[in-house]
Amino acid sequence: MRWEVESAAEITSLVTNFLPAQVQNAMVNGYNPQIYACEALGLVFAFGNETGSTAFANNYGPSNAAMPNTTAGDAAFAAAAASLIFGSAETSNTVPAIEQWVANWEAFYTAHGIAGVSSNPTAQQIDLAARGAAWGDAIGLALFDNLGPFPGQVTNFLEDAAQGTAIYSASLLSQPTAAPFQGAATASVATAASDVQVTGVAAQVDHIVM
Repeated sequence: MRWEVESAAEITSLVTNFLPAQVQNAMVNGYNPQIYACEALGLVFAFGNETGSTAFANNYGPSNAAMPNTTAGDAAFAAAAASLIFGSAETSNTVPAIEQWVANWEAFYTAHGIAGVSSNPTAQQIDLAARGAAWGDAIGLALFDNLGPFPGQVTNFLEDAAQGTAIYSASLLSQPTAAPFQGAATASVATAASDVQVTGVAAQVDHIVM
């Protein structure tokens, strides 16, 4: 699994310009700010990153022949997302939950359009946006509940960044293991997590601030 880190300039822009409004909106409306922020980023990056890469759309969008804009295609996406994001923490409930999040977002974007993309989106755009937002929901849940390999990798990267050893525009797996901070017992490493029950965890079906 390769989680790509954005450039230092892009991360700085997201942290200072984009995410504060997302967090504020989440708190005002009583949503989990971490999951909400991840959800917003999932929507944005579904359509491309700062370099114009459409890797998410190519790999997980309806243009991928293995994941067309159908119920079966959404199920294939959910299975791939569950495996990549939760790893050994995936349970029998994980895929159905992600499928439901996709369905919820499809209904939302059909009714309200996609902020920053189109007020009258195509069916393909709606499905891609729904998958991006659902991916963000899953990432946010993994981070919030410390599930799967992603939280440990993120923590290691943040500690690298604090120590000036982080490698930007590279995968999380390529990051050096962070040195222990003063008083810390060991350096951060990617950790396995306990099983997660996600049945009944509703997606944050709400307006995204763009």
